[in-house]
Amino acid sequence: MNTTDPRFEIIRRCRDGEASKEELAQLEASLREDTDFRQAYVSYMNLDVALSAVAKAEPLPAVTPAPSHSRRSIWVTWRPLTAAAAGLAIGLFSASVVFGFVAQRVGVVKKVPLVVYDPGLENTETKLVRGVPKGVEQWGADSATVVTAENGVQPLEGRRMFRLEPIPLEKNVKNL
Repeated sequence: MNTTDPRFEIIRRCRDGEASKEELAQLEASLREDTDFRQAYVSYMNLDVALSAVAKAEPLPAVTPAPSHSRRSIWVTWRPLTAAAAGLAIGLFSASVVFGFVAQRVGVVKKVPLVVYDPGLENTETKLVRGVPKGVEQWGADSATVVTAENGVQPLEGRRMFRLEPIPLEKNVKNL
């Protein structure tokens, strides 16, 4: 159907009751002469009648949508994320349990004392060096002396103890 044909405007004007007598005569002549235009006219008028009948008809009752499976569809979309979160939670819990069990077992170590010096100063061969000790079995101090009990002060254990000497003022200034 060629809707750009100016004859369709005449059909519209006739339908609306606005066509003049000359336009009606022109439309009748076109319908007599052109069979394709005649078929297009019939289709056009049938469509117009059908549309006007639908427009005048009572509105149809509202159609209720079929029940949807929205709960299921939401669950289906969240299923992979839920499974991943559950796997992560179970994995982290299991790893922390294993870590706690292993850490307790590994943490149990027999403590063996490391002898670096003679704690009682009873060994007479212990060397007293100036400054920081440079080896095992050495005591180091800038101003200390190993002494026996004196001035009413007794060693806590054994017979010997350290007596700290005052540091001369010149040494204090040089060390700063």
